Amino acid sequence: MSYYAWMGPITDDTSAIDGVAISIAANKWQKTVLDAWTTSGTQFTALGFIPAPTWPRGAMHQAQKESMVGYINIVPLRSASLIFSLHRAMRRMIAKYGKPRVLFTYNAPIPHLAVAQLARRSGIAWVPIIADVPDVKLSYLVHEMGVAHADGAIFLSWHSFIASRIKKKLHFEGIVRKPVASLPEPRMPAILFTGTLNRYGGVELALDAFARVRTPDVQLWICGKGDARIVELHARRDKRIKFFGVVTDNKIEELSRHALAFINPRPPHLAANARNFPSKLLEYLAFAKPIISTWTNGIPPHYRAVLRVVEPNPAAIAREVELLLATTADELAQESERIGSFVAEHLSTEGQIARLNRWATQLCP
Repeated sequence: MSYYAWMGPITDDTSAIDGVAISIAANKWQKTVLDAWTTSGTQFTALGFIPAPTWPRGAMHQAQKESMVGYINIVPLRSASLIFSLHRAMRRMIAKYGKPRVLFTYNAPIPHLAVAQLARRSGIAWVPIIADVPDVKLSYLVHEMGVAHADGAIFLSWHSFIASRIKKKLHFEGIVRKPVASLPEPRMPAILFTGTLNRYGGVELALDAFARVRTPDVQLWICGKGDARIVELHARRDKRIKFFGVVTDNKIEELSRHALAFINPRPPHLAANARNFPSKLLEYLAFAKPIISTWTNGIPPHYRAVLRVVEPNPAAIAREVELLLATTADELAQESERIGSFVAEHLSTEGQIARLNRWATQLCP
């Protein structure tokens, strides 16, 4: 059997929403790419583990769930337990299907690094898919030293792709489904923010900017997981702000259809924001609507053609919101057409999966 192995935290949507340590964006990105890749005819076998807060904040033992291994979740034993469980799952997979052509790992945490090196000793090529890089200096150095031994690497961040010294590398931020037809604009236009509610996502910057928007008939819709206290505080002060909390994909799609535009206010001064790609842009682009965005170096340069790029300060973002509200219907239609053409050229499922297949085949003919 000719197949690829995929090691990463993948779970059902409900568990992703409920899980404290699970990234909804990472879970969605992996499932979207894997579904599209397997639909193209490529065979995959998945394994991994579901991250959780260490005991006593989380359970002492994380049970196995389908292809996600169980492990002891106590600080002194966690890494060793994960390495043992993942390596055992890898051995069982090889015994059943034979060696995979390539082991893809979503990111390169220490358990992935350890199992990948064991796999390489068995003659299996290892390709980390670098979506996020550790923010702590020591962890970052360990990560970089480990990834340097990979047979190839895939980077979501443009900055990380350019900076990497790995010879066999690919920039691949993901795919965008076919554009979704939008419902008529609501009486009160809304700008939608989705994502994690922390300093990296920039939700506070969006809130501060919206406080400067004087137009009364516009709303800011916010969905996401994280510390919601600042959002709830602003929502109490300004009735134009609507906080939906953590919602399902169906609810996000409904809100996206009704929204006038989207906002991606990531602060560029944070190093971590240069080392990752804001995957929410892929979801926004699917609706072919205006996207107000700060510029972080993880975004490829050609995205400037479809983003309304603003300086990372409340006044600049507020001005862009006012300009958006003054945009005519014909201008919005032209902008939508431009975004649709961009997606078709750069981010279509067929085109992006073809790129992945070509690159993987060249890596391991």
